[in-house]
Amino acid sequence: MLIKLKSQLIDAVEYNEQRRMLRICLVDGSKRVFSEVPKSTVEDLISAQSPGNYYIDYIRSQFPRH
Repeated sequence: MLIKLKSQLIDAVEYNEQRRMLRICLVDGSKRVFSEVPKSTVEDLISAQSPGNYYIDYIRSQFPRH
């Protein structure tokens, strides 16, 4: 399921819990796919006051990117 976010960097995210795959759709139209992402990290991203900052600090360089 695609979840829209209020962010200047991230338009929406999609998470596959079984595969632990997170797809991030940026506002510039590009997409990033990360693996081995726990559900708790995705929940924190969605509820973060600044999802863009959370992505930069806790996801972008922490998980394998495809």
